[in-house]
Amino acid sequence: MIDVTATYSLAEAAVIIRGDDSPASLQWLSRRLRHDAQPFLTGYRVGHWRMTGAQIVEALELLRPKQVVLPPVPQASSMTKTSRRRLEATA
Repeated sequence: MIDVTATYSLAEAAVIIRGDDSPASLQWLSRRLRHDAQPFLTGYRVGHWRMTGAQIVEALELLRPKQVVLPPVPQASSMTKTSRRRLEATA
């Protein structure tokens, strides 16, 4: 559970957000904190990057996959049965 009043180092935040503190995860997170890549995340820098628990919760909500609702495929479309089946399977 994330303590929203605590502050976390870049490595600790990377473990919570990305699952590990590898150099690639640290670079991924720091680029978003510096606003060099999207989505932009909030944090603050006091010598090193820090994030509050509330900022981590906000980042997790921002990074959560969005559910995409596809429109229904009309039966009279010119799609083949296979294409229609594949499209319906992704919904």
